[in-house]
Amino acid sequence: MHRSRPLALIVYISVCLFDGDINARARAEQGLDVLMPWGHQLIQSASSCSGFPEPWNILNSGNSVSGEPTPTTHLTPCLDGNLDSFWRSWAYAESIRRTYLIVVLLVTICSTLKTGWSGCPGGVTFTGDEGLWDASSAPAWERIMKGVDEKTIGFIPILSHRMGDVLASRTPADVDEFTCTLLAVTFGGERLERWGAL
Repeated sequence: MHRSRPLALIVYISVCLFDGDINARARAEQGLDVLMPWGHQLIQSASSCSGFPEPWNILNSGNSVSGEPTPTTHLTPCLDGNLDSFWRSWAYAESIRRTYLIVVLLVTICSTLKTGWSGCPGGVTFTGDEGLWDASSAPAWERIMKGVDEKTIGFIPILSHRMGDVLASRTPADVDEFTCTLLAVTFGGERLERWGAL
């Protein structure tokens, strides 16, 4: 339930904001007041879920630094167990992280457009490696994870509040479409084009 509420409100607010009707825009702004608390509730409820293996802890910033693979020791025991269950728990946790990031993005963009600035509502670590999110099965997901770094089983976490690290340490082919969209919104299309041309 916590995940569906913010997703539905994101769609509603987006439609109302760009409808052109002043009344719809006012309703969207009222929805923004509800959206951020719902985003926080989503993260809190998911964080208290004991079903996530440690590396997928929603609020876990871990000891990993953006640009470094997660420690193999966290992943190997799970990969030796039930891979399908592990993949599904990762996908669920990642969907919560991405939903929260969209909430934060929408709230900050709207605030910036309306007032010229926005506070920082916080961020999360998410997985932006190309192919992981699109994997159609647990074995396909495992192959992609092993291919991220040939010497390590792992993925490279991205700290949402340090997106500039992605531009400095990765190439467009390394990251998925969601990450490229976040980069475009954060830094603008021109900078993203320069990054792609390097």
